[in-house]
Amino acid sequence: MLSDTIVAQATARGKSALAIIRLSGPEAITIVDKLFKPAGKVADAESATCVVGTVVDSDRTIDQVVATIYRNPNSFTGEDSVEISCHGGTLVVAQILDLLERAGARPAKEGEFTHRAFLNGKIDLAQAEAICALIEARCAAGARAALRVLAGGLGLTLEKSLNQLTPLLAQLEVSLDILEEGTPPDILGNSQRGSSTEQIEKIVRGEINRLETLLGGAKTGRLLEDGIHVALVGKPNAGKSSIFNAFLSRDRAIVSPEPGTTRDSLEGWVEWNGLPLVLLDTAGLRLPESEAEKEGIARTRHAIEAASIVVLVVDAEADDPAQIKTALLEIETGSDQVLVALHKWDQVSDHQRSMYEDPQSIGLTETPLIPSSVFGSPGEDRLKQAILEKLSAGIGDPDATLLVGDRQRFLINEANLALQRALVLCQSREGEEMIAFELRNALDQIGEILGKSIGPLVLDEIFSRFCVGK
Repeated sequence: MLSDTIVAQATARGKSALAIIRLSGPEAITIVDKLFKPAGKVADAESATCVVGTVVDSDRTIDQVVATIYRNPNSFTGEDSVEISCHGGTLVVAQILDLLERAGARPAKEGEFTHRAFLNGKIDLAQAEAICALIEARCAAGARAALRVLAGGLGLTLEKSLNQLTPLLAQLEVSLDILEEGTPPDILGNSQRGSSTEQIEKIVRGEINRLETLLGGAKTGRLLEDGIHVALVGKPNAGKSSIFNAFLSRDRAIVSPEPGTTRDSLEGWVEWNGLPLVLLDTAGLRLPESEAEKEGIARTRHAIEAASIVVLVVDAEADDPAQIKTALLEIETGSDQVLVALHKWDQVSDHQRSMYEDPQSIGLTETPLIPSSVFGSPGEDRLKQAILEKLSAGIGDPDATLLVGDRQRFLINEANLALQRALVLCQSREGEEMIAFELRNALDQIGEILGKSIGPLVLDEIFSRFCVGK
């Protein structure tokens, strides 16, 4: 337990119906009692109960509040904690915070309540990061991914890896110590070495599979955090801005009959089926007529490179269907990333429709052609559904246990690389010292995700299970 008591506003600053002020530490309950009437009620309350009263400064009432008491270890931080629900607003909160600080509480640092929860063993480091990810989530799928980590899903998976690799490393350390002591060769003869190496190889393969399953969701996790980029591209005046506004349900981009209205890439966030999409309305692709338009087209190229989905918007009424294939080649991206929106479909003649409805006649067999419109039938729903279907095929399972943040993704990748190197060493029957080095490296990376120190764990395993009398 830490010796001081911290305090901070737990809800967002600004005017609101209610605000919550949180205290945690050995003096949390005592400090609140100094300012709370009726006096003594907070100290007498059982854990996870509420007490109604007033916060006073001498004889002056500051606010009517509800104090919720959590006694250690049954609190978020594992310490005595109090949460004061008061009326929202800058003045009331500031006055109560000032009183609590004068009574002995220290202003908390950023993330200090969660830090204390980690130090007191209430959560692991992966769960602490998940709390931050949950707060910052911009879509339902991202929030669900963070909640799964917060519930311990990632920790349980990585604990299994630790439980497999730690005794394996301890066994190797013991055998190396025995060799250093000059043990006769028959104790670790060739047959035993081969059997031991095969056992190591089997375990390492299993852990590589476990980590690669997590890494398989790394791309999905990043997309849920950063947003899935969908770029709307095409010739000037094809209808990109109209589709962009329709998807956002507001007039974000200027729509004009004049070609080249969009000179820069416009960005808008939407959530579809719980997934976060970053829609990009880009400058029309053509030979630039000015330096500004040249820069806009360069940014369109960058948007295409960064996008998960590229929607080529075609003016189905005015454009030549035979030119679609050329336009697809010009945007230079994989066919599995591209959809073609046949925009202004409500204005297309029957003859034009017949041409579009036979993709082979215009040289297209793999790229979907999706009719769309803003004012008439079929609207933008078919295009939206086609985007979602292509996304679901490309981003993986958003409901799997995902890694949260770049730190976790980096560490898991490093651990996997270390295990891959250990596997190669096993297969080539090379030195146990190098295998032990790579296993220790992998354990360090996995332990760092959970906030554990691997060294003592390995030492404990050696002394308790494989003691060589040292």
